[in-house]
Amino acid sequence: MTKRTRKGEIFRAAIIDAAARLFIERGFLGTNIQDVANALGVTRTAVYYYFKNKGAILDAITEDTTFAAKTMAARLSADRGRDPTQALRGLMAQQIDLILASPMRFRVSDRDAVNLSPKKWAEVRAAWRGILESFTQVIERGVAQGQFDVVNARVAAFAVLGMCNWTARWYKPGGGLGTSDIIAMMTDMALKAVRRPGASHPAAPSLADRFRLLHADVNALERLLTAGGDSTAPRPIRPAGSIDAGVKKSSNLTNKRQRPRTPRQQGET
Repeated sequence: MTKRTRKGEIFRAAIIDAAARLFIERGFLGTNIQDVANALGVTRTAVYYYFKNKGAILDAITEDTTFAAKTMAARLSADRGRDPTQALRGLMAQQIDLILASPMRFRVSDRDAVNLSPKKWAEVRAAWRGILESFTQVIERGVAQGQFDVVNARVAAFAVLGMCNWTARWYKPGGGLGTSDIIAMMTDMALKAVRRPGASHPAAPSLADRFRLLHADVNALERLLTAGGDSTAPRPIRPAGSIDAGVKKSSNLTNKRQRPRTPRQQGET
């Protein structure tokens, strides 16, 4: 990567982050390209060089979060040789990791996705369903193997994902707990909720398991950087990104296009 390319990626990421902050503060419809340029102290032309309009910025935000999350979750859930308890712990860890790396981007992806083009909106909904399905499959395997005890695996998946995705709204960097502490606490709580009483605890993941997960994480990180992810902000070692599956979209009509559409839930069928 050349120095010029690197600088371009850094500036592109800065545009995305500045826009995400403005979308949160003013709403998507209340923000324009000039606002983004002013926030960065540059001209509109500089922003237009990377994004033709604010809709293109919203596209980039959703792609860097939702689609990355779907890919990571699908890869882990497809590994049927992995112990279900460890698989669920891994799904939660990578989801929380990615969310806490860019919480504002996740909030924008959740709240303002309805402002995407119809085609992109359909892709995002499919990604949300894919993430939910990955969690559901792992929980179903846990039930089949006698490790989990839940009445409905899909409902349990909604609950677990809700725990993960809500962190984008309350997490504050620099607080008393770091990302690893939050991941440990939340995964423990979730596993206690779904684990069958008396079920034996699985053995710690083997070295091969750890290496396989690390390899997948590095590949995902490379894809995010190639796609223009934030090169300046600290990135999680295990990236992954629903957006609040099972959480209702904001009812703030100022942040939605005026079209006959009711608020949606991620993962809804």
